[in-house]
Amino acid sequence: MLFGNSKQTAYLVVRSCCFFFMFSPIFSQSSPADTLLKELIFLKQTPSIERLHTVSKNIQPITALITTEKDYYMWLEIQNNLGYYYQQFGYIAKAITHYEIAWNTYRSHAVSKYDIIEYCLQPLGNLYIKIGDLQKAERIITYYIYQSEKEKNTEKVITGITNLSVAYNNSGTYEKAIQLLKKGLLFDSKNINLQINMATNYLHQGNWKLATRYAQSVISIAPEETQAYTILAAIAIEQKAYDAAEKHLKHARNLLAQKSNTTGRTLIQWELHYTELLVAKSLYKKALSHISYCYTHLFPGIAIENGLPSKKINNADPILLAVLDIQAHIYQSMGAIEKANETYEVAFALQEKLTLFYPLQETKLIQHYQHRKRVEKYLQQLYHLYQNTSQQSYLEKAFIMADKSKSPFLTASLFSKKFMNTYQHDTLVVQKQKLQEEIALFSTQIIKEKLKGPTSDIFQIQQWNLHLEQLSSTYRNITQTLTNTYKQLLPHSTPLSISDLQEHLANQETTLISYFFGEEDVFQFQVTQDHISMHRLGSATQIKEKAISFIRFFHHANTITDDISSYTHTAHDTYTMLHLPLNTNKIVLITDGLLNFIPFEALLTTDTKSIQFQEMPFLIKKSHIHHEISAVKYVHATRIQKAKDKTVLGVFPIFEGTASALPYSKKELNSIKQYFSGQFLTRQHATYKNFKANSLEHDILHLSTHASSGTLEVPASIRFSDENVLVNQLYGLSLQAEIAILSACETGIGKISKGEGPISIARGFQYAGVENIIFSLWKVHDKTASLFMEKFYNKLYNQSPVYTEALHFAKIDYLQDPVILNAQKSPYYWGAFVFYGTPVTIEASGFTPLLAGAVILILLIIIGIVYYTFFHTAPLKNS
Repeated sequence: MLFGNSKQTAYLVVRSCCFFFMFSPIFSQSSPADTLLKELIFLKQTPSIERLHTVSKNIQPITALITTEKDYYMWLEIQNNLGYYYQQFGYIAKAITHYEIAWNTYRSHAVSKYDIIEYCLQPLGNLYIKIGDLQKAERIITYYIYQSEKEKNTEKVITGITNLSVAYNNSGTYEKAIQLLKKGLLFDSKNINLQINMATNYLHQGNWKLATRYAQSVISIAPEETQAYTILAAIAIEQKAYDAAEKHLKHARNLLAQKSNTTGRTLIQWELHYTELLVAKSLYKKALSHISYCYTHLFPGIAIENGLPSKKINNADPILLAVLDIQAHIYQSMGAIEKANETYEVAFALQEKLTLFYPLQETKLIQHYQHRKRVEKYLQQLYHLYQNTSQQSYLEKAFIMADKSKSPFLTASLFSKKFMNTYQHDTLVVQKQKLQEEIALFSTQIIKEKLKGPTSDIFQIQQWNLHLEQLSSTYRNITQTLTNTYKQLLPHSTPLSISDLQEHLANQETTLISYFFGEEDVFQFQVTQDHISMHRLGSATQIKEKAISFIRFFHHANTITDDISSYTHTAHDTYTMLHLPLNTNKIVLITDGLLNFIPFEALLTTDTKSIQFQEMPFLIKKSHIHHEISAVKYVHATRIQKAKDKTVLGVFPIFEGTASALPYSKKELNSIKQYFSGQFLTRQHATYKNFKANSLEHDILHLSTHASSGTLEVPASIRFSDENVLVNQLYGLSLQAEIAILSACETGIGKISKGEGPISIARGFQYAGVENIIFSLWKVHDKTASLFMEKFYNKLYNQSPVYTEALHFAKIDYLQDPVILNAQKSPYYWGAFVFYGTPVTIEASGFTPLLAGAVILILLIIIGIVYYTFFHTAPLKNS
């Protein structure tokens, strides 16, 4: 795709000189502007990477001396020139840093007559796109489109629309890009960049007819436009018209050779198009020669080992990932599976470096989606190798890589919060925590304002976006500094060890079951204390259909009871499909994709004709099940020592006198008080502010309220008495509780993010630092939830001081309760709540109402014995 016109070039220095001499009468020889101009001229004379480093270092002390508008003008000029030249030499990260310095300077000290959009924001937005930070790109570009519209600068509006469409295309939202481009074509129907991007998006949508029409339209206007020919070539390849494709590509290559401004990146893109043609024609060796050309000629300075870049590569550029992906595909097509895997492993190392550029998790989630596709290919090949060789090492590699792709950002956040709690007095840690809170606040404000639709305040959204952009840049820098300073202390820096995992499983007498839900295949791993296995369960399409057919039984309370035989058959069929071990007492589950929404305990180990739920062979009767987000988190989870007292922070808005009233929430509150002491926020006191103020003082967080799983546009949320809190707000918290118990509807449901799981309220609490959590998978009834929670706390206090075991026994007790009717023993009523985390032993509160009663009873018995002895035994003894 094409970026919009950006006139930022090396002639900035000429403009700077004009500006300088215009004001020279008021500059002293030693003024900051004078010094900056000399450095700029020195850089311009013979641009080189050495001079860039020198100038960048030389100007650092000048920062504190800048005071006048002329100083700031020259500061902007030199920072933008440094950004420009670093980009030319391929140092993208440094280029971004200098553009960000210029942008932040301009915002703090607006310089009149300085075109910040053209010389800073346009190239900065494009660089964000190139590294894959699409969220920041969208914010920057949206801002300067808005400003350009206010200034009625049509040219810059079109440039912004063109660039923003590239960001949308790269995130896979092709229709959104197309609608935006249509808006741009209303300004200029003949604009080449807009038409090229229209053709590209239609190509990615599979609409070859419209893609061809726009590409041919471009050629009729500008026959020298190379990308139009590469689009036609891509269409020809899809149609297996290889001769036509080669003709288009060679013509494009000739045009590139005639242009003086053809960049290395453009040549790489052409090489990739041509390589795809060669692969389509099965000319693999020739295709590899073009890959080799990319490495040696277009990525200068990259160390090549056995035809592959080194894993220690510093050039974190997404286009290099594209080269590696097609190289891995070539090796796979040639049957060189081991070589294909080596290629993917280099890509994985590069992806980890790229992730460091993304301070905000929304951007990380977008990039992780692409990463998961790569991981799936890797797993498929390892599975194939294992099938042919039976070598255990292939299984271990597959399991470790699959696990690394499971909730990586949630796992990293948990470890980060744990680290921040340990070093909470460190200045950088304090700054990071404050920034997290501010980022969460502004992200939430932006979302809420956008949800107002046509009445939303666009100007206010832009201002918040700008502030969020600045916060995220600062956050990234602080995070990098912390990583460099405390790298050896960060748990997530330690790779997963199979032996460590198996030792944990042996200690807990547990079997670990982990799933990988790809776009093509679904895999399952089973790990015990002395064995690891991998199974392909079937195609993703088949598994998805069967999973949905089971999940639909829990959409309404009466769906199961209306057709019990259909439920029992589907529940057993799903159990068989998921390949669960039958004779395993304890199972830790790491689910993925749609499997996150399956209540495993409600599966049936055998088919049954019974209509009595109590008699059905539910999996819960065979196995104690708890969930984890990843194996690495399971291994490194906090093993909390027993404490004398465990207290509860309860949140019970109740909502009396409203349509949202939860009358049984009061009963739930009283049942908790029977067993545990603590602080209970009720009615108008159950505010989000009060919750935050007291959350660090208690071990157990219990929220009995309303919640929503959200929609594709609206995030998941949970209600307090004063506000509806979005999941994004929770990201800014730093919680230290052992467990959060979310007694509300759909707290474990949310929009699925590939590999990261549902973006749910439960995830929000986990992201905030709570390692253990109990949440619901569907809408739960107020009365049933109250009854179930009473059983849970009873078991936790009287039977098992382990959260997951108490939950297990509460469900068994519910099923066996003679007072509860058969219809209400449907798994809809007891299967909703699941436990995520590590089995942690707790000890009940030191002095609860129940304990007080027991103490009084013992005292009364002692008094009775004394009384009897004194008034009966003693007199007899005397006589």
